[in-house]
Amino acid sequence: MTHRRQTTGFKPGDLVLVQPRLDAGSLKSPEWWMGWIVQLDPGPRPSVLPSTFQVADCDTGALQWVHADDATRLVLSGMNANVVPMI
Repeated sequence: MTHRRQTTGFKPGDLVLVQPRLDAGSLKSPEWWMGWIVQLDPGPRPSVLPSTFQVADCDTGALQWVHADDATRLVLSGMNANVVPMI
């Protein structure tokens, strides 16, 4: 059985650290990057928690779909007081 992380904490505008899971045959750790969640994938039914979301890379602005198991939501102290919404 695969452990699945709860995605209820993810929402558009969140800053996330993305680190793809290791491939079965790979010994090298994949590169990580940071980005802002642009939109959640609602899935086939509204009652299902989103398991993927679109993230804008902080460095390049490139949009990528990310699986929730590959992301960690970053909480920065005092950030909510001074954030200008991207969307």
